[in-house]
Amino acid sequence: MKINKILIFLAFIAHCSLFAQQNFNYYREVIPATEGWNAIELNDSIVSTMYSNLHGLRLFQTTPTDTVETPFLLQFGNEKWIENMVYSEILNKGYTSNGFEYLIDQKENKVTNYLNIFLRNKNFDYKVKLEGSNDLKNWLTIGDDFRIVDIKIDQNEFRSNALYFSPCNFRYFKVFLKEAKEIDLYKTTLKIKEKKEGKHQILTLTPNSQYNKKNKTSTHYIELNIPTALSAIEPKINYTGDYLRNAKLYILKDSVRTKNGNKANWEFVTSIQLSSLHSNYIPFSPLITKSVKWVVEELDNPPLKIESVLIKKPSVVLVSQLSTKNQYTLFYGNPTIHKPNYDIANFSSSIPDSLQFAILKNENIVIISRKDSLITNKLWLWIVLVILILIMGYFTLKMIKKV
Repeated sequence: MKINKILIFLAFIAHCSLFAQQNFNYYREVIPATEGWNAIELNDSIVSTMYSNLHGLRLFQTTPTDTVETPFLLQFGNEKWIENMVYSEILNKGYTSNGFEYLIDQKENKVTNYLNIFLRNKNFDYKVKLEGSNDLKNWLTIGDDFRIVDIKIDQNEFRSNALYFSPCNFRYFKVFLKEAKEIDLYKTTLKIKEKKEGKHQILTLTPNSQYNKKNKTSTHYIELNIPTALSAIEPKINYTGDYLRNAKLYILKDSVRTKNGNKANWEFVTSIQLSSLHSNYIPFSPLITKSVKWVVEELDNPPLKIESVLIKKPSVVLVSQLSTKNQYTLFYGNPTIHKPNYDIANFSSSIPDSLQFAILKNENIVIISRKDSLITNKLWLWIVLVILILIMGYFTLKMIKKV
């Protein structure tokens, strides 16, 4: 009986120690702006604590008798594309000594700003003239110098067959492929594509570049002062002539301490193609990091010179339904807590587009005193666990001998 009490006491101490280590590091009082949906914009200080754990924050409602976890949704001020297909068909085609011409009918006078041209041809580079009309008599030039290509440079293949233009309202389109021969155009698609920009900042930084002559690769590093939310990068490249290079983008996840020093743990984000034929704007799902690198396969070409890099830094907002009658506290800086599972994640479409912002008060540090924690040192925790195992092992052997 006495031994059982000792075991229970030791287990209780171990449990209290583990619980103490899972506490949050910081908290702020939240004052709702209105009854119902509120937005809470997280500043750089809060976002930087989410580097080791994106989900290391919780919102609590406090009352005189209870503390209740309040569901929320984490949103990034990222761009959104709205895309609608417009029905179209090829009415006619013709050939002159200067190229091929196609007449396209979209049946309705819908606004469009995107035309995709599908060719079965390979290895081409054509200039395209695009015109629009509503009566097949009066034609207006939309663009006279579009370019569609399908090329292979070294081991890299690239195709670009989309024409982007300012939104216009034409029923008929005339596509003229200049100096083209033996064209096999089998389909075109018209679309209206709208881009809704979220709240963000653009940072301009200079990379630290290194060229590996043996591997024929260039590695470019971007260092940030503190862990920062990112959703896109765009390298500004200075290079004479056309180029097409494969590259891989990585972010620094964390560092592991070894006997030879700290070893960086890089996490793969996406594969990209850097090309002179299109914009090198690279969007990706929002993430938080303090260092970015991308490795470019230069092959036998002179390395690309990246003079600067534009980085999109989206705002980070916590959205929740709050009441002005209640008190709320935001806790954050927890490196181990799991991702919350709230119903609100399944009903994000019901959140209004325009929200009022709640007020975040000053930051406070969560202090765990020795009086509040039975054990404050990890060494003591291990000692308790070892003693617990030895005692259990001793009595197990004693019981076996009796048998």
